Amino acid sequence: PNSYFGFDIGYGIFVDNNGNIALKILDLFGIGINDDFVIEIYNDKYKFLESYEKHGDTIVHKYRRWQKTYTILEKNGAILYNNGKKTTIFYEKNEGVYFKRNQKEHLICYKDQNGYYYKGLLGKKYYYKQTNGSIDFPTDFEIQNNGDKLFINMYNFDASDLTIIRTKNRYFCFNYQLAGYEVVVGDNEIDVYSGKKISERIVLKNYEKNSWGFE
Repeated sequence: PNSYFGFDIGYGIFVDNNGNIALKILDLFGIGINDDFVIEIYNDKYKFLESYEKHGDTIVHKYRRWQKTYTILEKNGAILYNNGKKTTIFYEKNEGVYFKRNQKEHLICYKDQNGYYYKGLLGKKYYYKQTNGSIDFPTDFEIQNNGDKLFINMYNFDASDLTIIRTKNRYFCFNYQLAGYEVVVGDNEIDVYSGKKISERIVLKNYEKNSWGFE
């Protein structure tokens, strides 16, 4: 499963605590956190799938005939996120990162004498940054970043190790069987290839740089 908790390891790549890889689309397009934008996503036949529109503190997510509006605000050092029904507050306190929903406080991650840990469904999970710069989840996987080449070594025998190679405007992601994807980054669009065919296209439609908002 996907998780919102993980690591920004640079080069526009985010790895969550379950070993899933995501590209930070806004970073690849050079969009700042304060900027307004419209991003549309299409399938292999260039048929519209979904879009994200940001105007000020509001983000509208459209998926075919479905639409949802979110609001994200910064207040007194905390981040307030509202999905139209409930507000979740994210904040730091005493070496930890927490979120609060329905007046209940939940710990996301914390630092103690053993390193960092986060609280999952099965209890605490620790992670460490090694002296060689790698990040180790002892029971799950290890991330090794060697410049433009990234290795994710899975400790789960049911999962495949992954390699990501980055060039000037391309990412190659593959497993030990050399199966995977190629991502080509342009000024206003990102193409995801499976084999020689485009499986998904991400298009930046509108972009307006702002100087107000989050710092």
